[in-house]
Amino acid sequence: MAEPINFDNLPEDPQQAFVVLVGLFDEQLADDIRGNEEGDTRLALISHMNKITGAARALHIDALSNWELPDHDNAYDAHHSFDLATKSIVLQFQIQKARIGQIYSVELDAATKARIHNLVNEIRQLIEAADLDERKKNSLFSKLNAFDADVDRARTRFDNGMLMGISIANLINKGADALKPANELLRRINELLGGAKSKEADPERLPSPDDVKHIEKPKKQIRDFGRGSRELDDEIPF
Repeated sequence: MAEPINFDNLPEDPQQAFVVLVGLFDEQLADDIRGNEEGDTRLALISHMNKITGAARALHIDALSNWELPDHDNAYDAHHSFDLATKSIVLQFQIQKARIGQIYSVELDAATKARIHNLVNEIRQLIEAADLDERKKNSLFSKLNAFDADVDRARTRFDNGMLMGISIANLINKGADALKPANELLRRINELLGGAKSKEADPERLPSPDDVKHIEKPKKQIRDFGRGSRELDDEIPF
């Protein structure tokens, strides 16, 4: 059985929150279908659509704004089209996230990683020797360790490094003179990251939420029965 959704733990980014919610709603739908003994899953499908469209409205995901809930008789066909549209949007969001991740990260060679680790260790020693209360020290160590771990990844993200640098600079501005030598160490880290990033191809442009287009619901095709009858009469030779 799917676990209740903890909305407080959703990603801050609306698109990624939507991706997570769709996955959770899909799990709930699978549970509903497995638990259905009558074989008629139309209510479960409509409920699934209702949850996703509700999440889309709450998160301002305009790509699904034109969809409406079907009546009971059209639930199967409508949900099939809706599910395909939702999967397309989720895929686009996932690709956008990957592209942004490539932009705000860099691939480091082994030598550069080793040099950055050495600089991080020097910063760690400065923090250990600084006259700071334990809470501030632990906070800095946490940020330092997060960046240090990022350095060993296939691509090193910039966000944890920036957070580490901002936190150290803030304490220096507030009088933590023992951390002043960290400014030079941070500068050297930035030079190493910047040098590696300069060797990578620049993206044509940053991905934008506007890249995800509206996916229209299928239009109902109204058959001209009179015309069909006339055509049939023309084909019958008597």
